[in-house]
Amino acid sequence: MKDKSENNYNKDSIIFGTILFFVKKNFFFTEIICIFVMNIFQKKNRNMLDINKLIADAMKSHDRERLETLKLIKSEIVKVEKSGETIDDAKELKILLKMIDQRNESIKQYKNAGRQDLVDEEQREINVISQFIPTQPSDEEIAACTKNCINEFVAMNDSDWKLSMRDMKTVLTKVQETYPMANGKIVSKVLKEYIGR
Repeated sequence: MKDKSENNYNKDSIIFGTILFFVKKNFFFTEIICIFVMNIFQKKNRNMLDINKLIADAMKSHDRERLETLKLIKSEIVKVEKSGETIDDAKELKILLKMIDQRNESIKQYKNAGRQDLVDEEQREINVISQFIPTQPSDEEIAACTKNCINEFVAMNDSDWKLSMRDMKTVLTKVQETYPMANGKIVSKVLKEYIGR
C-alpha cells in the first residue's frame, strides 16, 4: 500500500509536468512558475516529510521505542488528513496534545490495575511526543494577550459600539493566532472583566 505522501507526490508531478508543457517555449516564465509551484508543494507536504525523516533517523539509530511512537504520530496525522482537514502547526499541536491526554488516561487505568509495565510503556511514549510540543504559555501570558486583542478589536469599531460576550469567538480566534492552544476559559474570564469594568 502506498503512503499518502507518495500519492500526493504523483499528483503533484502530473500538475507540475502539465505546467511545464504549456510554458516550455518561454524559459523565463517556466523558471518563475517552477519555483512558485515547488514552494507550494514543499509547504503542503512539510509535515509528512518531517515525520518521515524522523522515522528514518530512528530506524538508522535502531531506537525502537522512539520509532514506534513516531509511527503512531504519523498514523494520527494521516488519519486527520484523510478526513479532509488541513494540517498546520495548530492542528499538529492539537493532535500531539490529544495523544498525550489519551496516554495519561491510560496510565491512570493501568495504575489501578497494577500494570506498571504498561504504565512505563505509556510514559515512554509521552516522553517522545512531548519533545515536539512547544512550551505552553502561562495563564498570565494568555490574559495579557487577550487584553491586547480586545483593545485592538474595540479600536476597530465605532465609538458607540459596545463589546459583549457575543464577541467571544472573534477575540478567541485572535488570541489563538498567537497562542494556538490558548485556554478559552481564561480568554472568557478576561473578556467578562473587560465588559464589566
